[in-house]
Amino acid sequence: MTFGVSNPNDPRSQLRGAPPRLPFSRVGPLGMIVLLVAVVLAMVFAGRVANAPEETPPDQPDRIVREPKVEFVPDEDLPRLDPEGIAKETEDTLAAWYATPGRRQIDDRSDDLEPEWLLRFGEDDVRNALVNLPPHAFRELEERDRVRAEPGGRRGRLVSVLCEVTSVDAIEIPGASGPRPAWRMRAVDDRKDPWVVVSVVEPTGEVAPGRWIRVSGVFAKLAPAPGGTRDGGKDGGSAFVVHTSQPVLPSFPPPSVPAIDPSWAASIDDSTYEASQSLPGSDGDAFWLLCAHLRAMGPEGYAAKVRAGELRPETVEDMSGPAQRPKDFRMKLLRVRLAPSIRQFVMEGVQRENPGHVRDVWRGFAADDKGRNVQILSPFPASAFPVKEGVLVVWAEGYFYKRRAVELRDKPGSAYWMPVFVATRMTVIDPYGKSVVSWATVALWIVLVSVPLLVTLWIVLSRKAAREREAAVARHAQRMAERQRRGVTTGEGGS
Repeated sequence: MTFGVSNPNDPRSQLRGAPPRLPFSRVGPLGMIVLLVAVVLAMVFAGRVANAPEETPPDQPDRIVREPKVEFVPDEDLPRLDPEGIAKETEDTLAAWYATPGRRQIDDRSDDLEPEWLLRFGEDDVRNALVNLPPHAFRELEERDRVRAEPGGRRGRLVSVLCEVTSVDAIEIPGASGPRPAWRMRAVDDRKDPWVVVSVVEPTGEVAPGRWIRVSGVFAKLAPAPGGTRDGGKDGGSAFVVHTSQPVLPSFPPPSVPAIDPSWAASIDDSTYEASQSLPGSDGDAFWLLCAHLRAMGPEGYAAKVRAGELRPETVEDMSGPAQRPKDFRMKLLRVRLAPSIRQFVMEGVQRENPGHVRDVWRGFAADDKGRNVQILSPFPASAFPVKEGVLVVWAEGYFYKRRAVELRDKPGSAYWMPVFVATRMTVIDPYGKSVVSWATVALWIVLVSVPLLVTLWIVLSRKAAREREAAVARHAQRMAERQRRGVTTGEGGS
């Protein structure tokens, strides 16, 4: 069907006032999609600019700080200065030392003490290397069935074991310059695996049968497990032998903390400025047991209990209540808005044995909506919390533990109460209180939802416009035909 003025008598050439074509019909589906993508990209850019953290003025509290840009310059000596690098280097050196060709091979089927190897732990270089390692450099012995099958592959590895002593014997190690004293402790861990600990350092009197100990040393070999180690022990199997030149530490039995006990709060005293100065963990067992309970639950377990309604955090506007009325909030699960002081969050190793067997604590500071500083502690790893560059505000969940009196260094007499908060979860929010969703996720959903809707709308409107044009043509043709029947002519040259 062709429209034009070549035939003046054709009534369709006289069509005037037909509906104009809609802008959508000229752009087409592809053009609409390109336009939509451009709009989404503009939204993403605008959102990033709007949410970029502002620089904190020099005279304002250091609540949100940009991390400085650091240029990394490779340094081959840097690993030797890092505790993790030192631990790896020490471990590799010990493993290579055990595998030195030409030396008498260790017999994993005998109860021999291997004096040639044990004397090495009394030498200064090995002793100093082990003493200078952080506690977390010594790890639990894993894949024990594999170790029993192939002990040589793990010989020289740094291990940490918590076990209950069954016997302690003073022994002598034959050496070129005469016998050397050593001490052998037989023990069983909480998995009923037998251990033999041989130390060149005399244990304290607290290390006795029935007492739990923490041993940090080096896996040396296997030995036949003596019969009757303990009810339920793995008799007739292999015992793991550990050599050490570090003091054997009296410890505590493995914690079993299925729930938070309100009686823990009895040991916490924050009623006065002086009493509140004690650090968490130095005021009894409450902090360690709380951390042990949370660590056993884990970040995923905590989230599951909240979803199931087993745990219900109480939302508070700020931490003024816990700071002013600590007894009313002690060991309560709270939810509060906080602004993290990003630079001050670190993982710290615990240097002493504790009843919760907590080895590391995540520590940092934040401020609530009224500007009150809050100390944050947690047994969870740093990866469980989204505290990083660009995070302005979070919903923090956790247990109020105590309050501490804090005084600004440059303002004598400005002491105030700072709550101590044991965190379990943090959710990033924006300064306006709305949950922050990734802009990429927003853009993806906009595209997925909007494109089909716009294409459908374009098809519907195009079909509607076509129908309207066809109806107009039909009406005009009908009118022209009616005029012709009545003898009326139109168009150019008509009269």
